[in-house]
Amino acid sequence: MPEAVFRFYGELNDFLPPDRRQRPFRHSFLLPAPVKDLIEGLGVPHPEVELVMANGESVSFDYVVQHGDRISVYPVFETLDVTPLVRVRPQPLRQPRFVLDTHLGRLAACLRMLGLDALYRNDASDHELVRIAVEQRRILLTRDTGLLKHRAVTHGYFVRETEPRRQAAEVVRRFHLQRFLKPFSRCLRCNALLERLEGGPPPEAPPTVAQRHRDFWRCPACRRVYWRGSHYARMRVWVRTLAAHESPSPNPVTMESGEGRSTSPGAATMALLDLTWHCYMDLASAAFYAGRTDQAIQMLEKAAQTVAHLTAPNLRLAETLNCMGVLYTHQQRYLRAEKCLRQAVEIFESLPQPDPSRLAIARFNLAGVLEALGRSPEAAQGYEQAAEAARQAAAGGDDHLATVLQEMADIELAEGRRTSALFALREALRLHEQASGPESWEAAVCHDKLAEWYLAENRYAEAEAALLGAIRIKAKLLGPEDPELARHYRRLGELYALQNKYPEADRMLARAATLSLGSAAPRASQLAPSLHALAETQKAQVRPLLAEKLRRLADRVEHSRLDDAVRKDILETIQGLTAYLDRG
Repeated sequence: MPEAVFRFYGELNDFLPPDRRQRPFRHSFLLPAPVKDLIEGLGVPHPEVELVMANGESVSFDYVVQHGDRISVYPVFETLDVTPLVRVRPQPLRQPRFVLDTHLGRLAACLRMLGLDALYRNDASDHELVRIAVEQRRILLTRDTGLLKHRAVTHGYFVRETEPRRQAAEVVRRFHLQRFLKPFSRCLRCNALLERLEGGPPPEAPPTVAQRHRDFWRCPACRRVYWRGSHYARMRVWVRTLAAHESPSPNPVTMESGEGRSTSPGAATMALLDLTWHCYMDLASAAFYAGRTDQAIQMLEKAAQTVAHLTAPNLRLAETLNCMGVLYTHQQRYLRAEKCLRQAVEIFESLPQPDPSRLAIARFNLAGVLEALGRSPEAAQGYEQAAEAARQAAAGGDDHLATVLQEMADIELAEGRRTSALFALREALRLHEQASGPESWEAAVCHDKLAEWYLAENRYAEAEAALLGAIRIKAKLLGPEDPELARHYRRLGELYALQNKYPEADRMLARAATLSLGSAAPRASQLAPSLHALAETQKAQVRPLLAEKLRRLADRVEHSRLDDAVRKDILETIQGLTAYLDRG
């Protein structure tokens, strides 16, 4: 079953179960689907999302998630400028106006007290609330996530707090409403703007009130009269607190460090630092995949500066240094890479409860640098230490490390560090088998990559075992006739041909071609290589006529449309060859 790795940031984690918060996690899906549908299926309403990045690139809600994608989902950015990136939400509304669901009546009164336009009716249906939000361009406030997930809603917010004044403070901070506050200017009952009364107290004012007060206001809609009563001073203090963007009840947050207990930045500051750091890290990833390694390193430097002053041991700094080491390695600046990676390893080791997964990755990266520098004994020791940390991670149930090692193997192969790539693939296979079982899709992918490594090293017996393992697992998961198996059968046939095992090669290559033909839309890129390989094995067995026929068929597949006549000719040729092989 296809799956993708998701990571949600900031307050979006409020919608996730505890075991999925503040960490990457895998999510399986039956068919490729728009990222918006998968995000909401995980519990996060789309109006809460500001930015979605797939594999380091910004995407819209319509992006179709594929197997193996890495999806990062961000809430609204408060102080970090991300305007160069594609946003999934429409532009902010120029005038912040709200409509509240039926459970937020007291919040509506608080917002009206602050002078904010807040529509509320205790009998409004969900359909009516959505209609009002869309037609009047209002922000929908609710504590119903299902209501926020309505397709028509473009601007909405899930209110986290439960006490009305705290809810109002949350909304003011979330939408930066300080400059829009006009306290005591709206009717608390019907939301209309109040009108100042001239000529003394109105007739409906109580006698004692008329004697004590001179200033009165009236609602033009419901005719209710207002004056500055005894509660006015208390309300004014609360409003000033909101206007100054201060928390009504500040609670300093403390963090444990290796050197004792020390005060950290406040919770809001910490949340912003964490979100900013994550964004710089993803921007670095986007720059790297776009081929701009220097810009990626600049983003990582900004990420390091963002968290450099936090209390030791600094986990965020260690993760940043680890990534910088990888990029310096990519640029073959090995001494800088070694410095960054050694510092990262030291921080990971100094944690009160070291994370074996992160430690394994950092040690693996450092060992790869030492190998590139020609310091083989140190590199070998580093790989052993990385393997030990990986075993500890697996024992603790952390299967994310396997995916990371698998990706690292691709990088190591591209950089020519084949020994470290083999280590990564073997460890990834072992961890996948331990976490998901020996016949999981992840294990099949590792078998496939190991087979390619062994083929390149002419280690044919190990390559054959790995290919047969991939075929066995995928045949069980997908079915024995699935076209996905064609590539593996072709590689197995090519392997047998290299060993002059031509009957076995012919059977595997014929099987590959047959499976490719069985696809609803056969692709030349899959079918033609199998036919060319079959032509070569026939030539090696001194069957020139059959070899020439197969070569011509392969050329027709490559250079013309695969019509019914060509498909029939290929199928008859392969069936004839298979019958010949069956006769011995």
